[in-house]
Amino acid sequence: MSAVQTTMQDHQLTITDMLRHGARVYAGSLVHTWEGDHSRSATYAEVGARAERLAGALAALGIGPGDPVGTLMWNTQEHLEAYLGVPSMGACLHTLNLRLFSEQL
Repeated sequence: MSAVQTTMQDHQLTITDMLRHGARVYAGSLVHTWEGDHSRSATYAEVGARAERLAGALAALGIGPGDPVGTLMWNTQEHLEAYLGVPSMGACLHTLNLRLFSEQL
């Protein structure tokens, strides 16, 4: 009898795993943020480290699993760090649209 082949991962596919995998495997790849008249870059390793620091800082402030964390920011490197860091600590990320009127927020 032949062995069954599978495409399943040998680990859970969570935000935390994706964060760490990306920072390790694509450590030197760049994330670019456009800032009007110029851009800036950071490596995936740098973004991953900052996302983990953000998670640690939020935890130190008392944010825990299931707690909501809202962001009101442009689509930048920092937003990617929040997008990865907040769920990786178990908190619930709520991204707010900068283009909405205040009463819609």
